[in-house]
Order: sequence, then structure tokens, then C-alpha cells
Amino acid sequence: MKKLLAAVLLIVAFLASAAFGGVSTYPAPKTTWKYQEFLASGVYNVPTGVKTVFVTVSAGGGGGAGGLATGTGGGGGGAGAYVVRQPYNVAGIANVSITIGGGGAGGAATTGSDGSASSFGTITVNGGKGGRVGSTDNPGRGGAGGTIGGDGAITYHGANGQSLGRSGGAGGTGNSSYGGGGGGGAGVFGPGGAGGASSAQDGTAATANSGGGGGGGAGKNSSGSTGASGGSGQARIEWEE
Repeated sequence: MKKLLAAVLLIVAFLASAAFGGVSTYPAPKTTWKYQEFLASGVYNVPTGVKTVFVTVSAGGGGGAGGLATGTGGGGGGAGAYVVRQPYNVAGIANVSITIGGGGAGGAATTGSDGSASSFGTITVNGGKGGRVGSTDNPGRGGAGGTIGGDGAITYHGANGQSLGRSGGAGGTGNSSYGGGGGGGAGVFGPGGAGGASSAQDGTAATANSGGGGGGGAGKNSSGSTGASGGSGQARIEWEE
């Protein structure tokens, strides 16, 4: 009986609207986008009722290589790999573990260390490679960008580190007496570090939680120079309520 009465009232309202040339409107459902950032490893607690989240996560960048006393600059570190707004099913899941990878250390007239992997549940992104040290006649090569593991569908390799002062982080200029350090590869959350730009100048570290590679050191000094560390990773989790 109640359902019949409700149907009759709805029809009456419609006819009245049509008779007077009016238009019936209904409020659109309201939703709110929320997010949570993780700058260190932790646990994401899934809000009640949420079934899908969108994950952006970056691995740590590689460290830059040091420059040599013979005059060649070190290569910049590669950026960590990353995924951007990757859908992730959390239906029936209470929480998801998150690992944030650290940046690789810079090398002291040696090759830089690799960055560490980051993960969100089954999504894994690998760290950038350390920049390579040069030889007497050749500058160090930039480290390779990180690669993808796990089940990411919208995925990106990290940018390669640089040698000879090309793009990424700014490369050191160098001159006829010494080689400038290569800039670190740019991460999804920030740029790579700059390479050393004067004799024996150390590279510049990538910003923390940027996923960028560290800058390489410039050459020409009795003991060479030191490459800089890569930036650590970061995760950003978005969902709709």
C-alpha cells in the first residue's frame, strides 16, 4: 500500500511539473577525493567501504659516481622507477603494507650505489642504478633508470642518469682541464641532483622522497671527488568516498 501511494504521488508531481512547464531536478551524488602520502615505510589502513585505491609510488634513485683525479667527471645516478595512479583492488582488505626505498649512496671517485625498491602490496618498482665512474679519457656514464616489477599496468622506467652535462639534473660544465659531473635522472616527485661544475666539486644530492638520481662529481684533483646520493622514494594513495 505504501509503495502504491508513493508511485501515485510521483506521477502527480510529474504531471504538475509538465502542466506548468517546469523541470524536476534531483541532486547529484556527492563524492570526495582523499589521499595519504607516505615518505617512509608503513601500513595503509583501508577506509570503510573503499574498494579501489589509486597508487602512485616511486623507488629510490641511484647515487652519482665520483670524479677522477685524471680529470673525468662521474655519471649521475638513474631515477627510481614509478607507477602513476595505478588502480588497486582493496575490497575485503583491512590494510596494505608499504615499503619506501632509500636512495643510493654516492661514490667517492667510484661508482655510485643503486637505489632501493619501493612497493605497495603486490606493486613493486625498482631503484635506479648508480652512476658509473669514468676512465682516464672517458667520462662516467649515467646510471640506468629503475625497472618495473610486480603487476603495475601504468608504469614508467626511471630516467637515466646523465654524463657530459646533459639533461636530468643539471650537468657540470667542465673545461679543458677537468670534466663536469653528470646530472642525476629526474624522478616522478622531483628533479635529479646537479653534477659538480668545477675542479673536484662534489655532486649535489637529489631531494629526499623525489626518487631522483644523485649528481656525479667533477674530475681533476689529487684524490678525485664524490658523487651525491639519490633521493628516496615516496607513495601517494588516493581514493573516493
